[in-house]
Amino acid sequence: IPAVVLDPPTSEICPGGNATLTAKNADTYTWDNGLGTGATKTVSPATTTTYMVTGSLNGCSARASATVTVNNNPTLTIVPSGDGIVCNGQESETLTVSSDLTGTSYEWSTGATTMDILVSPTTTTVYSITGSNGSCGGTGSYTVTVATPPTISATGTGVCSGAPSIISASGATNYNWDNSLGTGTSHSVSPTSTTVYNVTGTDVNGCSGTASVSVAVSPNPTITVTG
Repeated sequence: IPAVVLDPPTSEICPGGNATLTAKNADTYTWDNGLGTGATKTVSPATTTTYMVTGSLNGCSARASATVTVNNNPTLTIVPSGDGIVCNGQESETLTVSSDLTGTSYEWSTGATTMDILVSPTTTTVYSITGSNGSCGGTGSYTVTVATPPTISATGTGVCSGAPSIISASGATNYNWDNSLGTGTSHSVSPTSTTVYNVTGTDVNGCSGTASVSVAVSPNPTITVTG
């Protein structure tokens, strides 16, 4: 009885890959799986598959088997440090790859080969990554959206000394004033001399802008009565 073997007895491939199996120690070979005859076959299974071959020599026959394991391509997920929205010129975002690969090498579209990158795009940008563990590889991508900082406006009117003036801001969602005024869209102020008030406005994306308003104070007139 021939000592039929398949070489290699086990092999691993990635989806879409192939493996070459060679039967030995007989004269003729007949394969299962609809592969027909011949000593060598190249196979490309979609799932892990065991292949059987029957080898004949001098009227005697024996069977051998080999298993081709199909490994899954890795899943590469990119996780942002924030919400994926950065303010143009004000913020950065760290992108980190999360992978089910072990012993993986990475390459980002930026050229970096680390697991995370710090990005500060000026326009909305798609960042992609390719990972490989030496046999199978995968890809992933993430879009960082760039938001435009708001344009803040501040208004107020000049007053006479001791009179109140209403200063207000627009263009954002939340406002924070200096001069110990705190938060709020508008405030009533009564400066004793011409004063500049600065305000920082923040929008829903966390982007901010600044504006200032000068409240001019005119002195009260001095009235003289003669008689």
